[in-house]
Amino acid sequence: MALAHALISAGLRVRIADPVVVASCGADSRLEFVRTAEEAMREADVTLVATAWPEYRHLNPEALLPTVRRPLIVDTRHCLDSENWRNASWDYRSMFNLPLH
Repeated sequence: MALAHALISAGLRVRIADPVVVASCGADSRLEFVRTAEEAMREADVTLVATAWPEYRHLNPEALLPTVRRPLIVDTRHCLDSENWRNASWDYRSMFNLPLH
């Protein structure tokens, strides 16, 4: 949640798809909760995976490609199949391959 608040404070729109966070945070008008990862990714410039829920591992990158503005996914948990995402024309980044500049 600290990351979501920091992104909002920087002026970014943040959509959150995480059933545990929704249940534990209550109502905060600055946070936009959605039911699915697919809904959260719709028209996104960047997708950030910050939890390793099993349903995230089963997302279909090819099906999601036309729904985003920019196919950039940052996998902070290193839980996605990077080859699968890259083969579907996504710019896949993980904590292990982010540029340090």
